Amino acid sequence: MNKKSTFIAAIITILFAVNLRAQVTITRNSMDIYKISTEEGNAMIVDGKADENFWSNIPFQNITHPLVNDAFTETPPATNGYEAKFKAAYDEYYLYTYIEVKDNTPIYFDGTTSATNVDNIEFYFSGEEPSDSYKNPKNTQLRMFPGVSDPYKNYATGYGYVMTMVYDNLLSGFYYETSNIDGGYTMEAIIPWETVLPEEFLTKIKDGDKILFDINASNCTTTTSGRSVILGWSTPDFHDWTYNRYFGDLNFKGNITSRVESEQINHLKYTIRNNTLQLFNAELLTPISIYNISGKLIKSTTYNSNGIDISNLANGIYIVKIGNYYIKINK
Repeated sequence: MNKKSTFIAAIITILFAVNLRAQVTITRNSMDIYKISTEEGNAMIVDGKADENFWSNIPFQNITHPLVNDAFTETPPATNGYEAKFKAAYDEYYLYTYIEVKDNTPIYFDGTTSATNVDNIEFYFSGEEPSDSYKNPKNTQLRMFPGVSDPYKNYATGYGYVMTMVYDNLLSGFYYETSNIDGGYTMEAIIPWETVLPEEFLTKIKDGDKILFDINASNCTTTTSGRSVILGWSTPDFHDWTYNRYFGDLNFKGNITSRVESEQINHLKYTIRNNTLQLFNAELLTPISIYNISGKLIKSTTYNSNGIDISNLANGIYIVKIGNYYIKINK
């Protein structure tokens, strides 16, 4: 191919990429995160497992969006069964997370291998928009590794604000454990807000406010090949981890009891008759969750025209989540 043909081909490639960029519609992901009590009997045990009461009522969020590089011409990488999902809760001091990854050949960090040539989980935080790069001094990228053991359980790498809080590769108050499961691994972590958000944004950690957030999962096949699969929680932005400009919204809510007290709805009409909860203006197959007054999940189902059988519930007050709405019933 002569120089003129090469130049024309290059122009066509650039125009195609620009046109594809213009056609991309971005709808940023959003999730509600609920404040949780860490009193005795409900404390989080950092052991890489989610079998304590702390996690029992918190749903999983899937990390499913394949991210591709900035050229806009590559297709998302094949995931080959690689999957990831997470749970999250908060209080005024910490973000609490639990992550499950399905990966038959994880490459674990041993303290010597490059941080990007082993499997890893990356968190991104920002207190304001626009968030054009995780390297922005007000943004944070925090990287965690499966399979860690002492002295790496508060080992931290990343970019942005968090790295001003790291001393000798250790992050104060940050702690995580991993555990092996069938076909993969889990990670459970406590992340202090003050280490990932500048002081000016800490006032946002309250009911009714929000920050920007994302979480990515990375898979490696060897300790020299680099990352082969990148999955993100938030909307796919057709950028890889080096330019994570489309964060999702992390919306802070009160605990489940106070949330229901403040967000009860009146437009959903219902009756309870013969141990059946009947809803009159809910759509069929709407997800239904029933909690006791302390917030424990008692029953999960979907709505159908026959109503919801509550014969196995003891007499008392219950909170019923219908899709994204709530009612309080008294059986």
